[in-house]
Amino acid sequence: MMGTRNGSRPCVWLVVCALATASVTSRAAAQEVTASVYGVVRDATGLAIPGVGVQFRSVETNRVWRAVTDDTGSYTIPSLPNGTYEGAAQLDGFNRAVVTDIVLRVNDKRRVVFVLQASDLEETVTVQADLVAVDTASGTTSSLMSGDDMRSLPSVGRNVMPLAMDMPGVAGPNTSDERAGQWQSVNGIRPTHNSWLIDGGYNIDTGGNWGMPLAPNQETVAEFRAIRGNYSAEFGTGGGSTFNIITKAGSNQFSGSASWYHRNEKLVARDYFSPETEPFRENDIGATLGGPVIIPGLYRGRDRTFFFAFVGTRTERRDERSTSKLPEMAYRTGDFSGLGAAIIDPQTGAPFPGNVIPADRIDPFARTYTDLYPDTNYSDTLSNNHTVLRPEKSDLPQLNLRVDHHFNERHRIFGRYIYENAKVNGYAAPGFDFHANSRRSPRNNTVINFYSIFTPNLLNEASFTRSHNRIMNFPPLFPRDQFGLEIPELVPQTADNYPIGSLNLATVPNPAPAIELTNYQGFPASAFWSNYQSIFDIKNHLTWLRGPHTVKMGFDYAYEKKFEPADTNVFGAFDFDGRFTGDAYADFLLGMAGSYSESSAVSFNDNRRHAFEAYVDDSWEVANRLTLNLGLRYSLFRPATEPDGRYRSFIPEAYDPEAAVTVLPTGEIPPTGGDPLNGIVDPSGYWDYTPWNFAPRLGFSYDIFGTGRTALRGGYGRYYSREILGAFILIASNPPFQERLELENTRLSDPRRGTTDEVTFPINLSAIDPDQRSAYTDQWNVNVQQLLGGSVVLEVGYVGTRGRNMMRSRDLNEGPLSADVPAGSLSANALRPYQGWGQISWREQTYASDYHGLQVGLDGRVQSNLQLKASYTWSRTRDNADNRGHIYGASAYNNKMPDLLAGPASFDTPHRFVGSAIYQVPWLADRRDLLGAIAGGWTISTIFTAETGYPFTPTIGVDRAGLGAERDQRPVLVGDWGGEDQTVDRWFNTDAFEMPAPGTLAATPRNFMRLPGRSNWDISMSKLFPLGGTAKLEVRVEAFNAFNTTQFSAVGSNMSDDEFGQVTDTHPARRLQLGARLTF
Repeated sequence: MMGTRNGSRPCVWLVVCALATASVTSRAAAQEVTASVYGVVRDATGLAIPGVGVQFRSVETNRVWRAVTDDTGSYTIPSLPNGTYEGAAQLDGFNRAVVTDIVLRVNDKRRVVFVLQASDLEETVTVQADLVAVDTASGTTSSLMSGDDMRSLPSVGRNVMPLAMDMPGVAGPNTSDERAGQWQSVNGIRPTHNSWLIDGGYNIDTGGNWGMPLAPNQETVAEFRAIRGNYSAEFGTGGGSTFNIITKAGSNQFSGSASWYHRNEKLVARDYFSPETEPFRENDIGATLGGPVIIPGLYRGRDRTFFFAFVGTRTERRDERSTSKLPEMAYRTGDFSGLGAAIIDPQTGAPFPGNVIPADRIDPFARTYTDLYPDTNYSDTLSNNHTVLRPEKSDLPQLNLRVDHHFNERHRIFGRYIYENAKVNGYAAPGFDFHANSRRSPRNNTVINFYSIFTPNLLNEASFTRSHNRIMNFPPLFPRDQFGLEIPELVPQTADNYPIGSLNLATVPNPAPAIELTNYQGFPASAFWSNYQSIFDIKNHLTWLRGPHTVKMGFDYAYEKKFEPADTNVFGAFDFDGRFTGDAYADFLLGMAGSYSESSAVSFNDNRRHAFEAYVDDSWEVANRLTLNLGLRYSLFRPATEPDGRYRSFIPEAYDPEAAVTVLPTGEIPPTGGDPLNGIVDPSGYWDYTPWNFAPRLGFSYDIFGTGRTALRGGYGRYYSREILGAFILIASNPPFQERLELENTRLSDPRRGTTDEVTFPINLSAIDPDQRSAYTDQWNVNVQQLLGGSVVLEVGYVGTRGRNMMRSRDLNEGPLSADVPAGSLSANALRPYQGWGQISWREQTYASDYHGLQVGLDGRVQSNLQLKASYTWSRTRDNADNRGHIYGASAYNNKMPDLLAGPASFDTPHRFVGSAIYQVPWLADRRDLLGAIAGGWTISTIFTAETGYPFTPTIGVDRAGLGAERDQRPVLVGDWGGEDQTVDRWFNTDAFEMPAPGTLAATPRNFMRLPGRSNWDISMSKLFPLGGTAKLEVRVEAFNAFNTTQFSAVGSNMSDDEFGQVTDTHPARRLQLGARLTF
């Protein structure tokens, strides 16, 4: 029976036993950038010993943290920097116990138990801590990757973010697919609801919450922790995962590295759809140096002040291939005799004789545009007929500086600054001669953390973060006067209404209107664009240790600034969809556009938002084998504001039908009176947000057998999220500050269709539902962790999540179905309920998701030279809107058939397995001769990924329903779309789909088809050469898609495109990367 004993009881032997367990949150609560140790001191009979002095010394910095066991023999030391420690327990009458090699990672809570017997001799007994252990202190699910493991595994681009894909419950682009946008969905939650941190400080673009704007170089990373679910009340902001990157710190020993990684076209296999490998050269060069701060004759910082610095650059020079489908040479003269389909004359309703458009019917501006097309020069299975290589130059200079200072044992501080500036100069697709462009994206992140120990049981951690990034786009210069394309604008841009200063321009540009052609390459838009963001964040965490309770409380205040243009389409864009002749390019030659859109001004807006959260968390060791984590977090997310008062939104209650303007069947608004701003208000007086968001957190961990080898863990939590700022940015693009005009069935040479300036047109609006219910996620999980052998942990568990009140979009002003609109005889704007307005993109808190998943994880060292990490996820995610549809587009089914929006999420991945291994080959490793120097001492590492493909929905690409926009309208499913004989040219049975009748919506389900799955191997081989002293040279070769397996990644899903049903893209072919890394 266990109890408390007096430290003076005589004994004759000293026995030391160290049992360590790693966890994310624990009895001392989680820390964003630190770790904790806790445990108990006992005698050989199991009685706890009070009053024992316990200390932990950092091996890297020689700093010491101390505690004394309480009446129950327990101790806790929170807020320790990550690193390697030596623990010791000592009391008069006892020998000294030492535990070495205690490795603490970010958010760890490691349990170290000292078992003593008294002795009259002054002896020290030393044991080594276990490498890994079962988490017996919390119900949190998390994954960790050390910087050393990160640098050992194959990694294209040396980026941290893709390595999150190696963890259970995570879906997104594959680790080695650098061409894919990097995002992660964790446990079925939208990627926009993750929280990305560097050293505990925010690193996210709040405009879209889409990944992190600044990606630290792997040479600067100490470790990477993903807290995937059921995290404590200390963490908030998003209901997905909290990804925290911890940067390296200096130590008492000077150390450094110099690295070089290289790729070129000779090391790259040809992609499946490319005629050849394109010229390419990339170099990633960096150097680090860390150690104590020493200024000769002035300051010696050993044991006190430390620094770590990194400087590097990534340069890439390539010829970027653009492949596209241009109009055939004969088509450009009006001769469509080789098309294989009739070209209808809109004037007669019959085909043109010989399928040839007479030369005098060709619009002169269409002829001028056509003359800018290059000749066709290529042919492939996707009907593309033009390819071109254009030079692209990109540079990414990087800088990282960190300083840690210990004032004394009670106070310490660290500051860290990261800077990078991405610069790209190249050509926009499709790579025409006049499409040269450039982009700049400087960003930086600063964190300052201050730690204080007020009393042995009262500690405080305060932090300040500033995160800043900017994006500047300088598009191709395509002046309409220079190219003879002086198509009249609805609202000409001048120095009075165009923000040349905000866009870093000297004069007002005047590019030609953009041209979009269904099934053909058009002339893309070219808008100058610039934004910037700053986040200022202050956090404070106070920890109070009292008996079996560790109470932690604190707050998080964030101030966000986002300066961004909401809409830059001020020079106009035509859309030709083939509604008049049956072919989009034939419509273009006739100058008959399906629609024309233009905004009256660039609407810059300076968005501001304040977010405040507070929490209290108690980690309660109820019994020796049971720990409860109890917490409550409060979140206050007010709507964003704009200091210049530029927010305007449509509110249905403010719309007066009696004051509505007149809309003619053609969509025009004659000057007959009415309120042109009917329903437009400043929304600040209408917001109805939830000020009382309380999120409970409950976690438990039960050591089933009391051995520390098997734990039953689980919990429940609610997590509130602040929505992206993009929705508020868009409502700054409404009248009277900006008018977004869209005209249907108009002319290329005269978008106004011959009307005078007195005639206006319905304006498209962006609006937000004033009922701003806070988005939240409920999470629950239960799992079992089992220690296999001495250093491998197996975790098997169930995870469920439920997302509610997240944002999605619908057209609030959608009219009835109409066959007259696609026929061109009636404007959809004439049928809308709120007359005088076009589409009203209404952002509302109605997105919902549900996730259920079996997650299995394996992590540890199987033997001294083999380390394994593996994860398998079997899951199902369902929701009612596509990935980013909540902001950038409504569905045609929102109002008419909402039940058909429910289906598999666009990131749903039912099966996903990722396994990685680091194997130090033992053969010839001990040889000291030439053979050993060449063939011995190699390390092989690999990442294997196998997963099912993402779901997708076929669409028709045109507005058959007559709603005024295509908005993912679907074909009619009339047969079996599957096929046993899948080929590149026919991945599914396209005959199973038909166009819906005009004025109807097809009752086809969402996301019922799937893209091809994937199976991929990335492999690296490296060898370490000792150079004398501590200096070592590592050489390595890495292979991504090592076996050069063709892996299809996209299938044509638009029924209006020739590529419908065809495989259109692949994941990258095999790429090799060479590297060398010198360390000392």
